[in-house]
Amino acid sequence: MRLLDLQNGDTQSGVSWFWVDEGIDTGPVAISEAVPIPADSSPSNSTSRHWFRSASGCSTCCSRNSKRRGPRTPQDESAATFERVRPPSPKVP
Repeated sequence: MRLLDLQNGDTQSGVSWFWVDEGIDTGPVAISEAVPIPADSSPSNSTSRHWFRSASGCSTCCSRNSKRRGPRTPQDESAATFERVRPPSPKVP
C-alpha cells in the first residue's frame, strides 16, 4: 500500500506476485488480490494489512510453485496504473 493511496482517498490497493521475465515487472501474474482501505485507515495500520496480504501471497505462490501448478496469467498493460513497461537497459561493457 502506498501513502499515495491514502492521500488520493482510494478505497482499495492491491498485492500482486508475478513471474519475472526480461522486462522484470512485465511477467505473467501468479496471484493478484485487492486489499481494502477502510475510511479510518492510517499509514501504519494500512501498511500492516498490506504486508500481511503480501506474506500470505508469498506463501501461496511458493506452495503452488513447488507443486508446479502456479498460474501464469498475462498482464493487461492497458490496465497498468503505476509503472509503464521499461525498455531493456543497454549492456555495460
